[in-house]
Order: sequence, then structure tokens, then C-alpha cells
Amino acid sequence: MSLIIKGMELPENDGMKELVIGRAPNGTKPIAIVSGDITEFYKIIEIPTPHGRLIDADAHIKLLKENHCGERCRRNHDCFTCGIDMYIRIVENEATVIEAEVSE
Repeated sequence: MSLIIKGMELPENDGMKELVIGRAPNGTKPIAIVSGDITEFYKIIEIPTPHGRLIDADAHIKLLKENHCGERCRRNHDCFTCGIDMYIRIVENEATVIEAEVSE
């Protein structure tokens, strides 16, 4: 299993942080605690193993539409008439392993 610590950044240069990983008091959600002068809490997401290759599905669908349908998709064309509608629906309905992050 792998872990993702949401929102935590690496220290700059040779900086160090002490990290404690545990579960919330109710035992359900894993959390990371950075201790020292400042204690910060972060949500941890467990990535189940085994898992396949992780891709950006939204970018994949966009690329499919641009390369297969071309200008028609840029005008909100219905992909059903292009013949790739079923494939796009399969990709859209796959289980999400890691939620998309929005840049600030």
C-alpha cells in the first residue's frame, strides 16, 4: 500500500520535518502530524495495492476528442456520432483512485 499526504509540502533545501502518522481518535481516518515547533495535521489517502497505472483521465478524454473528433468537439459536438462515445463513457466511469487536485 502507498500513502498520499494531502497538502503537505517538502521542506526547502536541507530542511527536516519530523512526521508522525496515525489514525484519528475515532480510528477511521489516517492523519499525518508534523511535530516540532508547529504541529500541523494533514489528511492521508491510502492507495490500494495492487493498482494499475494512474493516468489523468480528463486529459486523456480531452486528447481523444481533439484528435478523433477535431473541430466538432470544440463546438460541443455529440461524441455518439463520432463512434468514441462508448469508450469515453467507460473511461469516465472508471473508479477514481486519487481525486483530482485543483491548483490554487
